[in-house]
Amino acid sequence: MEITSELAPERDRRFGAALFALASYGAFSICFTASLVFLAGWRAMPPTAALPAIVADVVLLLVFGLQHSVMARPAFKRAWTRIVPPRSERSVYVLASSIALGALVVLWQPIDVMVWDLRGAPRVVMHVAFALASLLVLASSFALDHFELFGLRQALAPLGWMRPSRDEFVERGAYRWVRHPLQASLLLVSWVTPSMSLDHLVYAIGMTAYVVIGTALEERDLVRALGDRYRAYQARVGRFFPRIGGGA
Repeated sequence: MEITSELAPERDRRFGAALFALASYGAFSICFTASLVFLAGWRAMPPTAALPAIVADVVLLLVFGLQHSVMARPAFKRAWTRIVPPRSERSVYVLASSIALGALVVLWQPIDVMVWDLRGAPRVVMHVAFALASLLVLASSFALDHFELFGLRQALAPLGWMRPSRDEFVERGAYRWVRHPLQASLLLVSWVTPSMSLDHLVYAIGMTAYVVIGTALEERDLVRALGDRYRAYQARVGRFFPRIGGGA
């Protein structure tokens, strides 16, 4: 009985971390789905004047980008895991990302000015391309390790509900041909649209800047962690597009 009582608090903490990870994953799933609906043309707010809308939208993009970039840095993680258990660190990041993304979708200020508005066959092609790019986002996350990416493996493995993650550099799926297929697919989702409004253009430009800066910071961290192995991968495989003569 004494041993069981000593083990119970740790078991409860593991179970709580697992529930938190599942809740964070659920929140992200809802917000990500809402973001695809948002990119397809839905806006929660009514159209407003161009300049105030652009300023508000840029602020939302900055909050989104800073949250994603700062919380993903190794130095922040080391400091953060002194407060948050390591098994929940990724889940907290996922929840914070969900809040930032949800705020962007709900508070985004539309601008009733069209940059382009395709009709006929080109419009159908763009809709199909958007759907394929959305599927590529999901497929890329699974090629990387979907469950570890969203904090589920870290929280569920201690309970025996999932296998522990393997801390190794593996090229699989689209990562054999592109170093950042997930980010590349996010760029496609941002730009591939049959109706490009001015506020959508602001989003696409802001997301492009975030992806370019974010991947540069991520690759700096990967070079520090993996050294020559990752440098060889950089030389052989393109960042966002397949490199001629590269690949597996």
